[in-house]
Amino acid sequence: MPLKFRCSTCGKDIVVRFLKVGEIVECKACGAGNPVPQSAESIDDETATQLTRSPVEENTQVPSGGVNAGVVMDSLIHPKEKVYFGISVVISLLIYLLCVVSIIGIVYLVIGGIIALILHGLFIGNLRGNGIRVSEKQFPEVYRIALQLAHQMELNSVPAIYVLQAGGLLNAFATRFFGRDFVVIYSDVLELAYREGDAELAFVICHELAHIKRKHLTRRLIIYPAMLIPFLGAAYSRACEYTCDRVGAHYQPDGALGGLLVLAAGKMLCQNVNAQEFVNQVNSEQGFWVGFSELLSTHPNLPKRVAALNHSK
Repeated sequence: MPLKFRCSTCGKDIVVRFLKVGEIVECKACGAGNPVPQSAESIDDETATQLTRSPVEENTQVPSGGVNAGVVMDSLIHPKEKVYFGISVVISLLIYLLCVVSIIGIVYLVIGGIIALILHGLFIGNLRGNGIRVSEKQFPEVYRIALQLAHQMELNSVPAIYVLQAGGLLNAFATRFFGRDFVVIYSDVLELAYREGDAELAFVICHELAHIKRKHLTRRLIIYPAMLIPFLGAAYSRACEYTCDRVGAHYQPDGALGGLLVLAAGKMLCQNVNAQEFVNQVNSEQGFWVGFSELLSTHPNLPKRVAALNHSK
């Protein structure tokens, strides 16, 4: 028989099945752990199903016909992402076929894959060994933000989130290893959130969750040969970044501008940046080396990212 009781932290209803009194259950609203109390109310299966619908199903206002997170995500995809992905798939298939018909090609492919696997495994090992794992007891505010966004975006689960000290660098990224998703937040980004508020941090987390929702990490493995081709791999990555900026701005509009400006000016000066003047640099700061450096970069130039967000509103 399902049981219902209130979260001791946020007061929202918690519904559990097949748990005993005293066992710990996580509140889906705030992420806090709660022991099942003896006073938990018994409810029927139909009521339990209604109460355990996701926050998106309960709270999101949708137009006629219904819109879920998948439909919203499709509408936010940058057009060039699909174009470059299609080109990369074709090229990667051709390269794979060439490797299959060539014994030497297969050997190189296997050796390259093993080396990449070992290097990535070492990175994940270092991350798990030295990073601070975010949970309901460690940086609980960050965990609650990630939990809420994961529900809104209809992710199957919240990825493992780690805070990493990076010598003052301001960044965050998502990665994947043996089917497990990870999000890494550099400590200075987190420090900014504790000083200024949650909006910018929520945008950054949402941006990284969007990479997971769009399966960018898995797709890059599939089109790995094309990602090594100069200009093409970088172009696909830049398009993915535009998509994730759009997703972040959709779910966290208040933190989008600040989340990008902090990457440009740092945690102390970001509030003093004139956003419009920064966008104007798209036209004033041009030339061969500016354009060429962006063509080789996996991320668009920051003024262009800010301008793209303003354009998509």
